[in-house]
Amino acid sequence: LAPESATDVLALLAEDPDNTRVMAGGTALVTMMRQRLLSPERLLSLHRLPAFRHVEVSEGVLRIGALVPQRVVEGDALVRQNFPVLAETLAQASNIRIRNVATLGGAIIHADPNQDSLTTLLALDASVTLRSRGGQRTVPLATFFVDYYETGIEPGELLTEILLPLPAERFTATFRKFLPGAKDDYGVVNV
Repeated sequence: LAPESATDVLALLAEDPDNTRVMAGGTALVTMMRQRLLSPERLLSLHRLPAFRHVEVSEGVLRIGALVPQRVVEGDALVRQNFPVLAETLAQASNIRIRNVATLGGAIIHADPNQDSLTTLLALDASVTLRSRGGQRTVPLATFFVDYYETGIEPGELLTEILLPLPAERFTATFRKFLPGAKDDYGVVNV
C-alpha cells in the first residue's frame, strides 16, 4: 500500500499493527524479508509522504525527518554546521548507492547494531518522535533501543523524526570504525 498522508498511514497501522510493516528506503526491511526473518502480510510504502523529509533547526533542536535519505543528511548544511561528526559517520557508512536510498529513520527502527549512524546518534543524545492515532511521544535513543534488532516502538506507532539537541557550547567529535575488510563492510568496533 502507498498511502498519501500521515493520517492514512497511522490509520492503516492501527488496523493491523502486528502484520503490517512500514517501508521507507527498504534497504534493511527487504534484506530481512529475503532472509525470511520477517514476513509481513502488508507493506506500507512511505515514498508519497513529503512531511517526513525535512532537516531544520527549531527550539534548540536539529530535527531530521525519518524519511530523509542518509546521503542527504550527510550533505546537509545544517548537519555539517551543527553536527559534522554525523556527516563524517554517514560518509563512512556502506556505499553511496545504499546511502542514496537508506533512510536514517530506517536505520534506527531496525536497531541493527552494525549501523554506523546509531553509535554517533547515541553519543549525541538523540531522541526520536513516535506518532500513532493516539498521539505523539519523544523517546531518547538510549532507552528506545531494547536489544539487538529490538526497539521500544509500540504497535501502531510510526517513527517520524530524529531530534538532536544543539550543544550549548562548541564541541569537537570524531567517528572511527575498525574494519575487517573493505571500506563499506560493517565495522567490528565503532567509536
